[in-house]
Amino acid sequence: MNRHDRQLLDKQLRGYTQHSKDGIVILTVVAVFFAGVTLGGTIFSRQSDPTRTTSSNEAVISFLNNTLTREMNSK
Repeated sequence: MNRHDRQLLDKQLRGYTQHSKDGIVILTVVAVFFAGVTLGGTIFSRQSDPTRTTSSNEAVISFLNNTLTREMNSK
């Protein structure tokens, strides 16, 4: 291996080590994100009472029951 080959190899290896650092940074960001989601879910899930939401079917049935009741009472 001559001097020129060694320089080319060094250039190629420098590029390779930078990509591995990028991978470590990406993995760190992903790990911190999931840790935050998990920690936030455990901390804030117990602070509020669950609220009951009405589904669209229940809303339609309730509307029809009220309408029918009004019609029957008005006669």
